[in-house]
Amino acid sequence: MISIGVPTSEVHEFLYRILRRQQPGAERARAAVLLWCLGDDYAVKLLAEIATRGSVQEKTEMLLGIKGTVRLDLA
Repeated sequence: MISIGVPTSEVHEFLYRILRRQQPGAERARAAVLLWCLGDDYAVKLLAEIATRGSVQEKTEMLLGIKGTVRLDLA
């Protein structure tokens, strides 16, 4: 459960509905990032698709969404 009392499965379904019905844009990128933050298995593929085929707006929203959550160790 998410802290607001909504079952995680319902949150996932809500976000996937956004992905299915929205035209490319910031909302789709935000939904994909939220799915990734929730540990959704398919979210990485969605983020990769946005990174390769998304608009500038989608890519910007995606990067803002994952900012601070990804650490790249360069050795």
